[in-house]
Amino acid sequence: MEPHYGPGFSVRQLERFRQFYRLFPIPSALLTEFSWTHYKLMLSIDNEDKREFYISEASKNMWNARELERQVNSQLYERLLISNDKQKVLAVAKNEIFPEKPEEIIKDPMI
Repeated sequence: MEPHYGPGFSVRQLERFRQFYRLFPIPSALLTEFSWTHYKLMLSIDNEDKREFYISEASKNMWNARELERQVNSQLYERLLISNDKQKVLAVAKNEIFPEKPEEIIKDPMI
């Protein structure tokens, strides 16, 4: 496909376009502050609740694509689900406070 239509139209890219359309079928509902990189990261999240959480947080906190990727890779959503102090986890994610003890950021291997 790529030689015929030009760069950016590989089979993989066309699959992403189709997946994007299936997840976000209403163009007016798309957030203009998100780039294609933001949306590609969102496509990789299978859980709908988790994806909605990251969309909301990225929009509210104005995360660039790199920050969004960092939060997804640090499993912010999962940490919030298991945390007793959700506000503290969010504050650490927003760099408002810094962990005082290593136990606050290093997961117990027994979990």
